[in-house]
Amino acid sequence: MIRIWHVAVFGLALAGGAVAFAPAQAFLQPTPDGLSFARASGTIWDATLTRARIGQLDAGDVGIRVSAADLLFGRVVADIDLSGRDITGAARLQLGMDGERRLTSDELLLQGLPVSETLRLPGQTSLRNVDVLLGSDACISAQGILESDTLMRSGEVLGVNGPMMSGAAACHGPVGRLVMNGERDGESAQLVLDLANSGAAQWSVQYRTENPEVALRLAAFGLLLQSDSGSYEKRGAARWLPF
Repeated sequence: MIRIWHVAVFGLALAGGAVAFAPAQAFLQPTPDGLSFARASGTIWDATLTRARIGQLDAGDVGIRVSAADLLFGRVVADIDLSGRDITGAARLQLGMDGERRLTSDELLLQGLPVSETLRLPGQTSLRNVDVLLGSDACISAQGILESDTLMRSGEVLGVNGPMMSGAAACHGPVGRLVMNGERDGESAQLVLDLANSGAAQWSVQYRTENPEVALRLAAFGLLLQSDSGSYEKRGAARWLPF
């Protein structure tokens, strides 16, 4: 005689097996203004995203490995490897059942900075020792070291060699904020990226100059003159979580 608990265990085993071997494409979908890719292969535990992009950045073939053991502790932990033309490095995403979100990375390197779909600035931006922990309604902690020589190497594009940029990650109200500042020969700039618990991200680029030629080029790139600050600014939205 088959007891009801035998049926229950068998049902759970089937369900667990179905999830364990389910194709990655059933769980990973492209997101507007965030992660996009040509194809997802493998399973939810060990997936590969072919020809992936993060916004306008070429991330190459991205490997994603999810820890089954961490599920026992009520969290999803995914280790992500990026090896694209525009972004390389490794990062870890942690999603807690209590609503916490955590992003950590020893090092991420970004080659160039997209200004538009057809124009990008040269140089390299590095993010080191990044650790951003977001609660459901507040940023809990944030740290990291940021550096970029992109503006400094963009003389042919901007008409002037801009400043070296540096900064850090810190909590800013409910978001984790990554911010870089730089100043050189009367030119100053600020780059800001805000990460929200929901997976949304807001970015802004602000540049101040007294050089008329530079001002014309900034306007051509879509940066708008702010009457209250006298700087040129561009803002946008994206997603930092892959769902």
